[in-house]
Amino acid sequence: MTFPAWSVMLFSQGVPDMDGQTTDSSKDPEPNSEDKKAFPPSSGSFFSPNLQGQRKKVLLKFVFTNCLLAIICFTMFVLFWGALYDTSKYLHKVKLLVVIQEPPVVILDNNSSMVVPSISYALPTFINKIPCDWDIYNSPTFQAKFDVNTPQQVNDKVVDLVYDEKYWFAINIKPNATETLFESLINDTAPLFNSTLFNQVVYETGRDPTNLKSTILPVAQTIEEYYHTFYTLNYLPPLLTNITQVYRYALTNNARYIAAAGKYNYEYYDHRPFTDRILLAPTQIGVVYCLLLTFFQFLLYGPLHVEMAKVLRPANGLIYRIAMSWFTFFFASLFFCTTTAIFQVDFTKSFGRGGFVVYWMSTWLFMLAAGGANENAVMLVITLGPQYLGFWILSFVILNIAPSFFPLALNNNVYRYGYMMPVHNVIDIYRVIFFDVTRRKMGRNYGILVALIALNTALLPFVGKYASRKLKQKALVAAKQS
Repeated sequence: MTFPAWSVMLFSQGVPDMDGQTTDSSKDPEPNSEDKKAFPPSSGSFFSPNLQGQRKKVLLKFVFTNCLLAIICFTMFVLFWGALYDTSKYLHKVKLLVVIQEPPVVILDNNSSMVVPSISYALPTFINKIPCDWDIYNSPTFQAKFDVNTPQQVNDKVVDLVYDEKYWFAINIKPNATETLFESLINDTAPLFNSTLFNQVVYETGRDPTNLKSTILPVAQTIEEYYHTFYTLNYLPPLLTNITQVYRYALTNNARYIAAAGKYNYEYYDHRPFTDRILLAPTQIGVVYCLLLTFFQFLLYGPLHVEMAKVLRPANGLIYRIAMSWFTFFFASLFFCTTTAIFQVDFTKSFGRGGFVVYWMSTWLFMLAAGGANENAVMLVITLGPQYLGFWILSFVILNIAPSFFPLALNNNVYRYGYMMPVHNVIDIYRVIFFDVTRRKMGRNYGILVALIALNTALLPFVGKYASRKLKQKALVAAKQS
């Protein structure tokens, strides 16, 4: 008993011609009289009356081909372009944190009658003008919710929340800014006022190296610009008036102190920075190349699979096919990861000296998940129409990268299908390895990759049987027509 006919028939179909028909390149039959009748003698002109049937065939093929190309452009390309279009209208889905540790009004110089608005009192007004998903806390509510007590514990917790990807970034307004500003205005021995010591934006470029600074961080920069204008035009002049005319304090004569008080900026703290451009290769476009490698191995093994199918039993043949794919991906993933290592990429940030092994095994799982889908899909495409193989490759790549290269928070909910795509999950894993971002999602990422491997492996025999049945039907039809 031999391996099911689908394995043999799939790879003995030959190369498709322009009409999608396949021929066996090992045979070159001589034209017979019927072939000569099917094709009229050459007339030297495309518009010859003898070529009326061929002109109709060319026209129909031209229309069909362009309709098919239009479908691809208006589906797959639209899907990719759509991931980049008008992302600002989805800002309401971006979760951001603001912690204001300074009270709205403060007492200056231990004088209970000297009460002024704090520097940050108007910040919520400006924040509410930007339609993001804001969580705004003052110091007491934040301490109660997250069980922290001191300002330093609050600062550390803000960083932890960003690290755990609860928020894309956080604006942390630290205490004592107004008192420090006041002292710098009246006391020459006080330190210069430096607003960056009290206003901190915490974010992680490693969470999304190519998009965070260009699409999400500008929200914080916009608030900084708004508040800088408010501070210099609407807050500082009245404060100076109150200090000198109402409370009768003398301002410092040191111009440096006055100039420093006129600046109001934020400190931008990148908790997990992206500093090495070479990391774009393994964490982004290189993943696409790895995806394409899983397609090539199936085609390269085609002739060998045909030969082995003739001598193996069905069960053994299935085990052979699975084993060949798994071991091939095992070594292919090693070659791919070694390419990254050649360029002296640091694998130790998250897992120490075992980082390369984690990278290798993660890539192997990714290639198994993507390669299994490719193998099943390619069998179906070859069965139904080998000429459409390129469309599958293009579609599979776009379906993977559209929800993976850009933040899902800035896209329509339709892109959430990306959570089950192999590229999306392996990119999440790679960012942990190379940028030491949170491992919170790794369990889900590995679980989805393993589930895809199991699903594609389970589908392989059923897809093979379907392909075998279809190819037999085509063979019978061809035999009757001959």
